Amino acid sequence: MIQSYLIAEEGLTKGMVFILESRLTVGRGEENDIRLNHSTVSRQHTLVYLENGQAFVQDMESRNGTYLNGERIDRATLSSGDIVWVGDVALRFLQAQDQDVIDVGSETQELSHPNVSRGLTGGELPARFREAISKVPFLSNFPEEELAAVGQAAKPKLVKQGTVIVREGDRGRSMYIVLEGKVEVLTHNDHAEDLHVAYLRENDFFGEISFLTAAPRFATVRAADDTLLCELTYESMKEVVRQSPAVKEVLNKYYRERLRELQAKKKTPK
Repeated sequence: MIQSYLIAEEGLTKGMVFILESRLTVGRGEENDIRLNHSTVSRQHTLVYLENGQAFVQDMESRNGTYLNGERIDRATLSSGDIVWVGDVALRFLQAQDQDVIDVGSETQELSHPNVSRGLTGGELPARFREAISKVPFLSNFPEEELAAVGQAAKPKLVKQGTVIVREGDRGRSMYIVLEGKVEVLTHNDHAEDLHVAYLRENDFFGEISFLTAAPRFATVRAADDTLLCELTYESMKEVVRQSPAVKEVLNKYYRERLRELQAKKKTPK
């Protein structure tokens, strides 16, 4: 059976795949199936749908129009490999057998390396993450060979705005690097009220306290924008930390500073 889907070709959502089962709306508004937070995208911009086994794309009276392979359209049929431009954001329409389809659409999505038609190929994402994580303080002086191994073990995740990534008190030993977007760090006071601690942006990281100590999470972190993260699991990193005193020293430094910051925030009167 042939399955249809759209792949975002660029920007924060690059590599994200949306299965087309009947219809998908695309736009800047939160009500859309594919939300594109871009100035050239209208609140309700484009509709992609199936009808009698054929895929169609339709403009929803958008301000900047919908384009198919460079030509502005009101409504048109789609073929595998076509590029749909929603404002200045490109989405590739692809069709493949069921076994090639990537299951997506959750609030926190692991990005895969689809090997279908003209979609993204395996190897693009590790190179991108290897470059990004090389800018993170505790990995900045890492040898290229070891950095490549970390990049291969990293798990990219696209997190929708408002999604809680880690919750205070929960267990978990992954740490995260912010590649694009912004997250908010929160803690609770004695009345269980949320207290803002900090915003973390590109090349910042969090989760190192639980990563190092296996203690429950000391803070809640949620996505302030649609955010692209790199997850490093304890299993993938424990040998790196064990063999590299410099990495452990930097992580311990941040660990101590952030504990002090959280404790000070809890004691601050409202």
